[in-house]
Amino acid sequence: MARERKRSNPVGSRAGFLVAVALTATAFLAAPRAASASGVCPPPESLSQVISVDATYPGPLTEQFRPIYGVYAEGAAACWDSQPIELTGYVGHPEGIGGTRTWAIEPRWLVSQAHFLSVTDSGAFEGWPDGPFLPVAVPPALDTRFAGFEGRWVVVTGHFNDKVAKTCVAEGDPAYGPVPTTEQAIAICRTAFVVTAVKALAAPDTDSAPVVTAAVPDPEPSWPLIAAVAALAVAMFVRIVRRAGA
Repeated sequence: MARERKRSNPVGSRAGFLVAVALTATAFLAAPRAASASGVCPPPESLSQVISVDATYPGPLTEQFRPIYGVYAEGAAACWDSQPIELTGYVGHPEGIGGTRTWAIEPRWLVSQAHFLSVTDSGAFEGWPDGPFLPVAVPPALDTRFAGFEGRWVVVTGHFNDKVAKTCVAEGDPAYGPVPTTEQAIAICRTAFVVTAVKALAAPDTDSAPVVTAAVPDPEPSWPLIAAVAALAVAMFVRIVRRAGA
């Protein structure tokens, strides 16, 4: 009797193990996955948080093709992709902006750095607050309206990874320095925060007004994959039982 119990235990253990694996895999696959924007980068609470993502550790595009002012929002674009984000900020320009480059990207409005949002109006003099600033890309159709808010607090809606970025190309003479490839030009354009709407706002109580991000729904479970895993586990269980009875 002791010998028979020893022979049956491995079968039961293996069968139980397979069932446990199947149940665990099924539960894991069926569980909703956290969206990358909410799982890796929590929704920002202020314009300053959006800016701070890239302030400490500039990305490789910034290191190789540094913009005339600041950095490219490589981290922020990776965090929140193309989801709509609402930001509150002060429309102004950083003092002393200027410089030249040996290359340019078309369409230029995506990376022109002609418009900025500041987290504060402190020190504002003729539209030149202290900052920090977030460069924003304003489509030609909204340019006049956005420029009309200079020196005022606004609420803007926009996103990174705009679809127009796919059309970006770089122009320049490599003899005078590195010129972004088409792929790099597209990657640079994807870091632009493109404004889709803007409205005036009374001055907020603090110099870092809250922002709101659109909810990102959890993706649907992969039911075909779940069924395949469960079926494989059952088949292996039946095979082990049949071998044990042979």
